[in-house]
Amino acid sequence: MSNNSNISNILPELYKSGRYSDMTVKCQGREWKVHRNIVCSQSKPLAAALDGNFEEASTGVINLDDDELETVERALFFLYNSNYPDGRCSVVQTITQTPGG
Repeated sequence: MSNNSNISNILPELYKSGRYSDMTVKCQGREWKVHRNIVCSQSKPLAAALDGNFEEASTGVINLDDDELETVERALFFLYNSNYPDGRCSVVQTITQTPGG
């Protein structure tokens, strides 16, 4: 991981490396090692699964096989990057853009 302590650099690196992860998201044969504090603080459904009396709370594994692989991948990427891999939608760009501009 980079020596740069800027959070906007740290979160994407944690997503790529899975370092210090404490939960796993699975979808159609893919696995992502992610971090409860980052994912659950931004996703009420995932937080509910991990905070409740569900199997996911004890195993730390969320299985999303019923969801589309690309959707899960893009959602997780967004939670760490505040943007999508193809750059189509940036939260900062969306908030700062003026109508018609």
